[in-house]
Amino acid sequence: MAILLAGALGGCAERTARNDVKPPVALQDAISRTLEASSFHIDVTIEVGRVTETGQIDYVAPDRFRSIEYGGGGSATRIVVGADVYDSPAAGSPFMVSTIPEFSLPELIPPLDALRTVDDVRFVDGSYRFTVSDSIGQFAGDGEARVEAGVLDSVSFDFGKIEMRLKLSGYGEDFVIDAPNVDASNEMSD
Repeated sequence: MAILLAGALGGCAERTARNDVKPPVALQDAISRTLEASSFHIDVTIEVGRVTETGQIDYVAPDRFRSIEYGGGGSATRIVVGADVYDSPAAGSPFMVSTIPEFSLPELIPPLDALRTVDDVRFVDGSYRFTVSDSIGQFAGDGEARVEAGVLDSVSFDFGKIEMRLKLSGYGEDFVIDAPNVDASNEMSD
């Protein structure tokens, strides 16, 4: 499975669905606030049939990202610092280095990117329920999001054969994401 896993919100008051804010607007506001946070952590669970994989994502603004995916008896790690991408397919494996044209947090976390194009958003029993009709078909199905303090608290998707759950936390915490030490022979040419 490809690596999916890939700020203090000072003054951010508790927000719940209000009668004067339509659910699609309220959900998009929470997504925007999440993506604008100075930092956050995500615990990820992906179930494909009877196989469950887990992972963790850390983000520190403006351009530091780390994901660790656990599954198949090992772990894969991706670290992004600015335009430099460091990938290790398994624990203890050397990091391969490449570059990306521009740091884009939504592109590094496809489920959060998919949230920006949800349809049929409804506020039901304290959560936002929606459908996802992703143009590439990778993330098409139903979902649910909970919002706390104006940012995403949890998101779940049901894409038919794939179920995904994200639990967000650590907003504004001081995560440290540094580039790993790599040997010049591990650099990939673009």
